[in-house]
Amino acid sequence: MSAESRLPLASVRAAADCTPTDGPECDSTFVWDQRHWRGADALAITNRGQVTGWAAVGSEDHRYIQPVDWQRDMTKTVLQMPDPEWAGYPQAISDTGFVAGYLDDGGSHPPGCHLWTPWGRGIDIDVGNYCVAHGVDDLARVVGEHQFDGGVHGFLWKAGRMHDLGTLGGSPSIAYAINLRGQVVGAPFTAGNERHAFLWHGGKMTDIGNWEDFYDSIAWAINARGEIVDWASRRGQDNRAVRFDHGRVVPLEDEVESLGECIC
Repeated sequence: MSAESRLPLASVRAAADCTPTDGPECDSTFVWDQRHWRGADALAITNRGQVTGWAAVGSEDHRYIQPVDWQRDMTKTVLQMPDPEWAGYPQAISDTGFVAGYLDDGGSHPPGCHLWTPWGRGIDIDVGNYCVAHGVDDLARVVGEHQFDGGVHGFLWKAGRMHDLGTLGGSPSIAYAINLRGQVVGAPFTAGNERHAFLWHGGKMTDIGNWEDFYDSIAWAINARGEIVDWASRRGQDNRAVRFDHGRVVPLEDEVESLGECIC
């Protein structure tokens, strides 16, 4: 299932089967106007402005959740699905056009990881076991969370093989992002049932969330320089946005205050 359009956003067309009540103007497409558009979400963007996410089209009684790529010029591509009745939820996109996410067949099976390639081919990373992909890099290496024998753990999928990243003593653990160095970040639970941000590289998971009196932290993203952004909590205080830079923890609110401006 694939289609492109250069129409205004209010009337972008998506490939799908028409319903008998759509009328002759449908012509094997759904028009994303107020009559058919049922919600959408943009999840990730590349440095070139390519956006990935999902859109719901169809009738109130029968919605289709379709994985979608939008280009900067509003060209849109509906990503192919193994079954048109399934829902596809992209979560991440690389600068080379790989899209990672998960499929949902409506409850008959747990969510399954899926990779959409730039040339239109879909790859089932794992369908049948619980698997949700959260990140992908330019080399099509995918990270996320997967049901292994020992529980739900963060995973790294590369070259067709699934790798269990392990835990920090507790469960579950989740991997959220990967950079081109192959460094993976995320958040597992410790044996003490605290959630600590982790950095995984070269087969080793390192606890990077055990700072001062911070007890709860999640690493969301990592750049090519190895800088990591997290949120972290001190006991009795609200969450704080922080940047972890090679052993140095920088609360981002402090950086904003130093600019003399408020970001609202």
